[in-house]
Amino acid sequence: MHMESSLFYASSCLVAMNKRILHLEGVFYCSNLDCLVSFVYALNDGLLKKELWDYVVNFKDIVRKS
Repeated sequence: MHMESSLFYASSCLVAMNKRILHLEGVFYCSNLDCLVSFVYALNDGLLKKELWDYVVNFKDIVRKS
């Protein structure tokens, strides 16, 4: 596999929920696939995890591409 076939070019970044969620928007070089990737981090706290996952579940309704 060539190095450039696995590259992801990030075009924007959004930090949410008190720096516990990172959203990256970009394009995979090899397939020209636009995508949004989210990374979620929560301490081992049930209430905080519930808030984070409620946000993630509803995020799809906030960000929709046409």
